[in-house]
Amino acid sequence: MEDDDETGKGKRHGKGIPAHENRRKKPKVDPTESSRADDTDASDLQYSTSRWPSTSPESEIDQLYVPKCLAAGNFPLNVKEHEVMKFFEGKAQKVEFARIRNKRNQVVAIHSLITFDSVEGATEGLKYNGQMLRESSIYVTRQGNSRKILCVSGFDGKAEEEMMKKQLWTEFASRGVEVLKIFLPRNIKTGLCLGFCYILLETKDIKPKKLYQPITIDGVKIAVRDSTLRTSYLPELLGKKNVTETEKSLLKKVLLPIPPGLHDASGETFLWEATRPDIIPETVKQDSNDCWAIALTRHHKALLQLQNIVGPFLTRDQLKRGVGPAHVVSGQGIDRLKNAVPFMKSIGCDMQIHNRPRGDDVREFEAFEEFIELLLKQGPLMVNVECTPGFSDFNGEGIYLPSDSDIYLRTFEKFPTHCILLTGYGVKDGKQYWRLQDSNGQDWGEGGFIMMERHKCLIRNVVELKIA
Repeated sequence: MEDDDETGKGKRHGKGIPAHENRRKKPKVDPTESSRADDTDASDLQYSTSRWPSTSPESEIDQLYVPKCLAAGNFPLNVKEHEVMKFFEGKAQKVEFARIRNKRNQVVAIHSLITFDSVEGATEGLKYNGQMLRESSIYVTRQGNSRKILCVSGFDGKAEEEMMKKQLWTEFASRGVEVLKIFLPRNIKTGLCLGFCYILLETKDIKPKKLYQPITIDGVKIAVRDSTLRTSYLPELLGKKNVTETEKSLLKKVLLPIPPGLHDASGETFLWEATRPDIIPETVKQDSNDCWAIALTRHHKALLQLQNIVGPFLTRDQLKRGVGPAHVVSGQGIDRLKNAVPFMKSIGCDMQIHNRPRGDDVREFEAFEEFIELLLKQGPLMVNVECTPGFSDFNGEGIYLPSDSDIYLRTFEKFPTHCILLTGYGVKDGKQYWRLQDSNGQDWGEGGFIMMERHKCLIRNVVELKIA
């Protein structure tokens, strides 16, 4: 999962996240230096399965949360205050309930606001996420405040920074929104804007419609949407110097590479649908955020079939029960894909999650693609992709071609991710593509399959399964 160990729900997507254990020493990387693809062939470098471990989740952006409060849900409908206090082992200072009712005025859910006597107490309270109260797994998370970070994108990369900030400040002020800070990222190599920026706003008493109306600047419509900015960029947004920069944090902030003209229109085609159509599962439509369970059970079943094992096969329900309610308590899918590893091991299957490289060395990313090809020749694979704005708006037709903006945005933001089954690769209309079986029904894409452009760092994680 790279530096994002959490995935959220997307427009039609679920969650899934990975991890890795061993690490070998990384080379020193200066993010101001470029790594050229034409200096050395990608074949000179092999993807290392231990070089790119996932990291722990980034801490929350404190300025977007109420420091001493947590929100909790999934309570039994008749829960009592003393039960919640006991659940937090007496560390909570105050419990307030919010009862969610349907149109018939029936209580259908209980949420609560939990107040602690200190910031440290609230942080400690997060550790109770996923624990059981009676027969319910309780979801505990930060309580948001009235501040938001928005991403504004689509303006000219040659825009003058101060002029752009002034225009945006004026625009939001005209909507009655208080702008606190604006962060306009630049390409370190070219010095140009990247065509998007992040704005920290105070939104108390502001209607959402006012926040998300598109902006028109010089005749160009500028999109406005919510954003989850990576914690490493918070100092830039707040105009503060980050004094804790390390080699590791600098590497995370290097823009993903966009290699121009690196690949021609030729290439091999390999499709499991053509080689072994009998192992390609039936196309289904997920009815909840369980794309991770669909992709993992598909991967596992195909691997068994390739070994002439006729079943019984692992089902989605068996997988979700085996992983346990604590890891799917958010209702947005599995919190981290690595939490499925113990269960898969218990059924005789070794599960490893391999992560996309970091930095801007094109050779590293090409080696990762070659590594994926090698794994794919052994059977269809579960992979994890980020739901950038472009991918979330993709209609399933043709090949998903990410814009430069979509590629760069992944360096700055934590996007929800989507787990999907990789079944092959090929060339169409002069573009090399990955072919994937989605979980959005038979009418989506080409009979439930979609294509995504290769060599654009779109696969963030790939799962490798081995049957004991």
